[in-house]
Amino acid sequence: WKQEHEPEAKPGSIASTVHTDTIKNMSSREVSKALKDQKLSKEGTLDDRRQRLLEHHGFGKETAGSGEDSKASKGKTDGGSQEKKEKKETKEKKETKQKKPKKPEKVQGVEEALQAKDAKATESGKRGSGKRKRAADANANDGYQCTHTSVRDTYFKGCAWSPCGTSLLAASNDNCVRAYNTPRQTEDSNDVLGESMTFAVGGLIYDYAWYPKMNADNPSTCCFAVTSKDKPIQLVNVATGVVNCVYKVHDSKDELVSANSVAFHPNGAIVVGGFKSSITIWNVDRPGKDCHGTYTTANHGQNEIISTMDFSRLCPNVLACGCYDGTVGL
Repeated sequence: WKQEHEPEAKPGSIASTVHTDTIKNMSSREVSKALKDQKLSKEGTLDDRRQRLLEHHGFGKETAGSGEDSKASKGKTDGGSQEKKEKKETKEKKETKQKKPKKPEKVQGVEEALQAKDAKATESGKRGSGKRKRAADANANDGYQCTHTSVRDTYFKGCAWSPCGTSLLAASNDNCVRAYNTPRQTEDSNDVLGESMTFAVGGLIYDYAWYPKMNADNPSTCCFAVTSKDKPIQLVNVATGVVNCVYKVHDSKDELVSANSVAFHPNGAIVVGGFKSSITIWNVDRPGKDCHGTYTTANHGQNEIISTMDFSRLCPNVLACGCYDGTVGL
């Protein structure tokens, strides 16, 4: 009854005590709900919102008194924390002052390095522009022009003209050998160089060579030899892409040994394969495992893989062998 009929009760009365104790013991959610019901602001801390609720019910004087006490105690706390804060800021300023002299030196050193780098790049750019200009002038006056091109989504590792000069053989990184029929005329053109044959070797390509007696007018001579990883030497028809025959070497365990290089004798009767510390010779018309002979190169100082070979055109019976150990043997 007193709570309902004594809303403006004096401090210390029953109504005042009940109201203030109730509000002071409210949780944050309860205070927010009460403020919302009274359409009061819900901003501020929990104590501020309780104070606002107390003032709305007419108990501002008592709360003000307690508020002054709390402010006084808070002032003391704030004063102590303020002193600590000031000491911390003073300490940080001192540390910053001590570090400041080093920072400009570092920045200055970086700036000097960047300036030197820019100067070097400018000088290099001048030299590069001079080279490009000289190259452009040379290209403008050399009389050479690219008339036909071929574009693939891979890179080419090598190419070779056919002995008759009508075809081009190219090996690419996708483990394929491609043949191109070269144009009959050399007039200016933007045509793409068309492929006449693509042969998927099936492994990493080691070496390839045209048949030396190749003649475009005689289809039976249009072939090339190719050797690759885990494959024998294959003789491929360049017109059809079909394997005519293979030349094999097996080790003591009867396992296939791949040749690392291949070459034809200029007369076209012999094909040679290069292996580790040896070369093997076959008659072209007798493919398979029946080789003409195997000759070691280790006795002559070539103990590693024979990676490249070529016959002399002046002395057809002289074969040059390049080895992984950095030697060339004849």
